[in-house]
Order: sequence, then C-alpha cells, then structure tokens
Amino acid sequence: MELTLPSGAGEHASDFESWFFLAPTLLLASLSVQPAAVLFSPTVPTPPVPVATLNVNYPPLADTVVSLSVIAPPGATPAVTVPARVTVPKGKTSITFNVGARNTGTTNPQAFQISASLDNALGLTSTVTTTLTITGTQIIF
Repeated sequence: MELTLPSGAGEHASDFESWFFLAPTLLLASLSVQPAAVLFSPTVPTPPVPVATLNVNYPPLADTVVSLSVIAPPGATPAVTVPARVTVPKGKTSITFNVGARNTGTTNPQAFQISASLDNALGLTSTVTTTLTITGTQIIF
C-alpha cells in the first residue's frame, strides 16, 4: 500500500500532514544575575539592585509560569529574596526581575544560590541556577 500525499478529503485534520504538530519541549536555558556580587560598605550602604535574567530555549506558545527559590549558605542570614514565581510571556524567550539583597552583617562573602524551575507539558522538570555573592559590613550600634 502506498501513501499518496495529499491524502484525505481536503478537510482540516483529514490529511496525513495534519495529524502531527511537533514542537520542541520548553526548557529553561539559563539564569544569570547582574551584578553577580554585591558589596555593602559604610560608603555604599545601598548598592545597586541586582537584576536577574531568565531565558527559555524557544518562545512559549502561552504565558509560562516559572517557580523561583533561594538557597542560603549554612548559617547565613537570609539576605537574598526573589519573587515566588515569574511569567515568561507568550512569544518571548526571556524575562528579567529584580533580586532583593540585604546586608548580611558580616564581611565574609556569602554565596546565595538562586534557582528557577519549570514543570513542562510532558511532566519534565527543567531547572537552572545562578549564584549571587553578598559581602556585608558589620553593623555597629
């Protein structure tokens, strides 16, 4: 038996070519933060706000919600905050968001890991991470 294209009666989904719509699986491609290190000092008590950029591997077909979290180093003061979720808009490959950074009260640099994760339509979880290093200044009362 031979398949002759076009097949079907010319109606939507009646020919072989209409049976399959293939698209790549949406995955998180990268996460970065600028600046990657924040230094609090007596002369710069309020440094610039870090901005994170999250990229996906292709423009999603619908608005896509991505979960965010922060992992602090052991014993560190919680000094980095991110929104719980961000939405990558339909048709866009990236989104930016502000990262909250507070003085840790210690001059030892501390690396905070920022993580983004996406559960896609196939049930696969895609995760990307980046690091924001905070160096604080001692607070004297």
